[in-house]
Formats: sequence, C-alpha cells, structure tokens
Amino acid sequence: MIHDITRKLSRQLRIFKKRSASSREAWVRGRRIMPGGVSGEDFFFQPYPIQVEHASGAMIFDFDGNAYIDYNMAAGSLILGHGNRRVHQSLENTMETYGTSVTGVPNPLELQLATEITDIVRSAERVRFTSSGSEANMLAIRLALSRGKRSKVGKFEGFCHGSFDYGLVSASVPRGEGGPARAPYPFAASEDVSEHSLYNTLVMPFNRLEETALLIRKNRRELACVIMEPLGGGYRPAGRDFVRGVRELTEKYDIPLIFDEITTGFRVGLGGMQEKYRVTPDMTALGKILGGGLPVGAVAGLREFMDPLVPGRRGEMSVYHSGTYNGNSLSMAAGLATLYQLKKEGTYPYLEKITQTIRKEIEGLEQTYGLRAQVLGISSILNLVFTRGKITNYRDISKADASARQLFDLCLANKGIFLFPGRPAFISTALTKPDLARTLEVMESTFDYMASPL
Repeated sequence: MIHDITRKLSRQLRIFKKRSASSREAWVRGRRIMPGGVSGEDFFFQPYPIQVEHASGAMIFDFDGNAYIDYNMAAGSLILGHGNRRVHQSLENTMETYGTSVTGVPNPLELQLATEITDIVRSAERVRFTSSGSEANMLAIRLALSRGKRSKVGKFEGFCHGSFDYGLVSASVPRGEGGPARAPYPFAASEDVSEHSLYNTLVMPFNRLEETALLIRKNRRELACVIMEPLGGGYRPAGRDFVRGVRELTEKYDIPLIFDEITTGFRVGLGGMQEKYRVTPDMTALGKILGGGLPVGAVAGLREFMDPLVPGRRGEMSVYHSGTYNGNSLSMAAGLATLYQLKKEGTYPYLEKITQTIRKEIEGLEQTYGLRAQVLGISSILNLVFTRGKITNYRDISKADASARQLFDLCLANKGIFLFPGRPAFISTALTKPDLARTLEVMESTFDYMASPL
C-alpha cells in the first residue's frame, strides 16, 4: 500500500522541477519551433523531458549539472553504454577513410555486417539494410504483401511496430475500446491511420494460443503475414508453446511470419528471441543495437522472401526499396564494433548477473514493503509494474497502477537514477559495481518512502 500517493507525487514533482529548471527552459524554447519541443512522441514525458548535455559510459548529465545512472540507454540501443571506445575509434577510422557517412555506392562495411548477421540470426539468408527499425518492419510487411492477393496483416494487441499504418494499429488501446479479449477490435493509435489499414489488420490476443489459432484459421485465405514481437514493452516473454504454435500455424497455411526483434535482437543474446525459442521466422526486423548507437535497421529473411528486392528482375515479382543512408559506412562501422565486443566470452553472463541482482533486490523489497510490485522482462531487460495480477499481455499490464510507477520513476530521477518513465530498464556493460550499489541503495530508499506515511 502506498500512503499519501497524491501528496508524494506533488512533492517529488516540485523537487524534479527545482533541480531541472534549465531543462524546462530549454524545452520551453524548443516548443516554439518543434512540435511539443521534441523530435518524436517517445522522447517526451511529464512534466517535461530532461535535456542531456553530455554522456559517458553509464552516465548522462543534464543542463543543470545533475548526473544520472542511465537505464534507458537510448531505448535499449546502447548495450555498451555511451561513448564506447572501440565504437568511437571505429567511427573515427571510417570518417578518415570515406570522409562522410555515405558514398552513394556500396561499401565493404555493409557486406561485412550483413555477413555477421547471416552467421548469427536464424532467419538471415539474405539481408537488406534500412535506416531505422520502423522502416525494417514496413519493408518486411511490404515484401509479404507482394507475394499475392492476400491483403490482411496479422499483429498482436498492444504492440507498436513503427510509425506507419500497420505498425500503429492497436499499438495502444484505451481501456474498454478494444472489444472482446479473445478477438480484439483494430484500433487506430494515431488519427491518420486509414480505414483501409484498420479493415485490413487482424488484431490477435498475445500469449493466448487457442484464440489466436482460431483467428488465423478463420482468416487464413486473407492473411498476407503475421508480425509478432516475442517480447514487447517489458511484458513477460511469450510462452514457448505460443511462439511455436504460431509458427506451426503460419507454416501450415503458407503465411509469412515476421519477427520484430528491433529491441531483442543482440540484447537477449546474439541470436535474439528466435534463438532462445529455436524458431525460425520467415523474416526478421532488426535495429537499435545493430547500429551501435547510430541510425540503422535491417530485414534479415529467408531467400525466397528477400529475392523480390533484387534490382532489375524481369518478368518476376519485384519490390522497390531504396534510401540514401541505407548501409551507410558509419552505421555499419559502429554495428561491427558493437558485435565484435558482444561476441566476447562473458559479455552476456555479465549483463545477466547485473539484471538478476536488480531483479532480486526489487522482489525482496516488494516482500518487505508490500507495494504489490513485480518485475517483468528477460535477460538484460527489466520492467517494474505495480500490480499482483497475472500479466501475460497488453490488457493485463494496462491494469497496473500507473501513478505508483510515476512516483517510483520520479523518486529515482530525483536521486540520480534515470529510468524513462513507465518504460523498461535496459542494462549496459558500462554499468560498474559502484553504479549497481548506488542503484540498489536508491531503490531501497524509494520503496521505503513510498510505503511510509509522510
């Protein structure tokens, strides 16, 4: 139970505003020329986002000189932390070689990184680079739609696959507007999503195989593909039987299966979630860690699904795709430097050890203070939700106490721990033992504050 939560929130907000006055001033200036003062909706949080002046290792520093141990790490992209030396040196060498990030023609680094991907990712017989994860998901869906007359895209409720129509359908759904849990209604998470896209999206319940199987069978003649993220938004990972069941159904009905591994690729292990499940999708969308901190995306798929991208195919199905910054030398260099370090023995065990330490600390604090909190996630991804109800999908997590999580995040920020409000924590190799000790100390004092009367 959280005593006086409204008063505590008000108090922590006052502390936050006082210690981050320069961030607020910069944000106010930004609003005059940038919608909302940010470059994307996911960069904003209440009451306003902190403005980062510089970053190094596991730390970020705001305009007011406040230092934070960073558990956002660019939404999970920076698994090696900020300013990793090997990545930095690789970028310097690449700039000396090419003079810029693009040459207008292929460069050897993209072949090197594509080769690494084919060696690591189960579905990667062919690789096509994009400039973002959103673009990778969009391209994978386009490739699936190009295969024939099927026009529907299957996806799971509560998952965002990018800033385009199919990616935004039912990405978020207000409570009470999603229809029956066994067969959710498609919902436009952005005003511009077209009726055509809504009508042609089959929304399914995550982690519920029986209901999902029924929907796939019913729509098998219309489904051009099914796209799924085996771990999304910090939920519990999909059940092994669920993932394998979806794979069996899509194979049976010749429906391409796309894995969105933009967040999980190279984070839950080199091979991503598909390696953990021993399941091979037809195409995989990658991003984030793959670019080592620079913009990147890729579709890694089986040859038959990727061949339509071959330029100049005459008399055969072809799909146009291009982009000035696709495969640019800087992103490729940063990605290669990152993968080189991730492949070192002991890297993932180190990340797992830190994550498990934090998980056990929170679970122990929950038992001590009785705040009805539980930890979700897998590998080096953690998410704290304040509910004791069973969580398997989007609807379950939407019932959690958002005010309690807001208070938790504010308390941490005010003591120098940055966890993007309401989002999962991403562990990096840059985190040190003193960083971890400080994190555990702040978490304990925060739980004590939340549980105690003012």
